[in-house]
Formats: sequence, structure tokens, C-alpha cells
Amino acid sequence: MSVDQATLDTVRTMATTVNAEDLAPLATFPEVLAYVITQARATGTDEADMVELTVRSAEMPPDDVRAAERVLRPLGHTVAADRLKLIAGRRKNALAPLIS
Repeated sequence: MSVDQATLDTVRTMATTVNAEDLAPLATFPEVLAYVITQARATGTDEADMVELTVRSAEMPPDDVRAAERVLRPLGHTVAADRLKLIAGRRKNALAPLIS
């Protein structure tokens, strides 16, 4: 699977139906991403794609994405951390564009 605009739009639509209280115990964005990674691994879904979809749907700035990458990498989430590093790069205002 690859992340494209149609998939991102679908995720954003689905996110409006999620009860935010379900994720209340997760206090930081790296915790949310670790949860997404755990769920992706449990269901056999591509964890890097799920993390990228989560980050893009939340419209996280590159600085926050790099901070999350620095937390997740030492915890052994290297595949997801590599994707975060790729999409954040050295950008200041926006993530790398989606590949069509």
C-alpha cells in the first residue's frame, strides 16, 4: 500500500466518526503513533503507511514529526521512524508532498 490523496481523504473522513475519548489515555503524539504501530503490527497492516496517514491527517508540522521520530526510533520502531524522517526531512513548514 502507498499513501495517496484519496486514502488520506478517506482517513480524514473516518476520523470525524471516532470518539476522541477512546484515545484519552494517550497523552503525547508519540504515544498515539506507538499505538498505531502496535495496531498495524497486530493486523498485518503496513506500519509505516499507517503512521504516515496518522501524521498527515493530523497535519503535524515537520518539527513535531522529527520529535516523534526521535522518540520512536530508540523504542525499536525503526520502520515507522524511517518513514517519519523521510516525510519530514529538513523541511520547515510542510511535509514532503504525496507521491501520486
